[in-house]
Amino acid sequence: MRAKEFTGGYYLVFEPGDKVIENFTNFCIQKNINSGVFSGIGAFNFASIGHYNTVTRRYTINDFNEALEVLNINGNVTLKEKLPFVHMHAMLSDKNMKVIGGHVTEAEVSVTLEVYLRVFNETLERRFDEKLGLHVIK
Repeated sequence: MRAKEFTGGYYLVFEPGDKVIENFTNFCIQKNINSGVFSGIGAFNFASIGHYNTVTRRYTINDFNEALEVLNINGNVTLKEKLPFVHMHAMLSDKNMKVIGGHVTEAEVSVTLEVYLRVFNETLERRFDEKLGLHVIK
C-alpha cells in the first residue's frame, strides 16, 4: 500500500495482494490516526462480507473468492479498545454484475483499491453497547 498525505487526510493506493483491513489498520496505527472517514473504489479477488442479525446479535459472514468490482467502499476509523478500528462497508459486483454488499471483515485487492481518508483532529471512540450487542460510537 502506498500513501500520499494531503491537508486533512491521505490518499491510499492498495496494491494486488494487499489485505485491506489489515493494511489499513496498520497504517492507522503507524500514523497515530484515531478517527476519520473514508471512501474508495477498486477491485477485489476475495471479500469476506457480513450482515448483522439484530435478533441473534451475530454476524452472518459470507466469503466471496472471485473477481469483484468495488463499486464503493465507505466507513470510518475510530478507537476501539484503545486501538484504531477500521469499520468498512462495501458494494461489490461480480462478473454477472450482481451486486452484493455489507460489512467488510477482510478483503484482498486484485488490481488496485483507491481510498481517500479524511482524518479528524478529534477522537471518536467505540464502546460495547449491551443492548445492541455491538461496539458503537459513544
